[in-house]
Amino acid sequence: MIGFWGLALPEMPHRFQVDGRTLYTWCAWDSLFIPEILRKTARVESTDPVTNEKISLVVEPEGVKELEPTDTVVSFLAPNRAFDADIIQSFCHFVHFFGSRASGDRWSSEHKGTLLLSVDQAHELGRLTNTRNFGEALARHLEGRPGERE
Repeated sequence: MIGFWGLALPEMPHRFQVDGRTLYTWCAWDSLFIPEILRKTARVESTDPVTNEKISLVVEPEGVKELEPTDTVVSFLAPNRAFDADIIQSFCHFVHFFGSRASGDRWSSEHKGTLLLSVDQAHELGRLTNTRNFGEALARHLEGRPGERE
């Protein structure tokens, strides 16, 4: 696979369109926090893995602006273990969009250690993670100020 930090060239479940380019994200959560890092708006398309319902959203650096269906949720792993070197297998295979809480509950009941978040909660968790991982460099980037070492 050709990919880096959650973005990939080969087709994966979450289509991620930015500036007329189509990429894919390794998991649903990637599509929620990468727009802040890029300072770009992304159009995201995915499919509920239980119902095959189409899910679409527009994610701006500040948050999710469009969401269809509006009651979409995101599965996530409970933070009770470390992830190994194969992040796609140990994390991303558990992080999906679901068109409804009922669909997410059905899937989560079959995948021990998972929980459901609203899309806004998952986005906020991504924002907090970006801040923790990139700190001042991200703040300078978001303010449009060049840093000495970004």
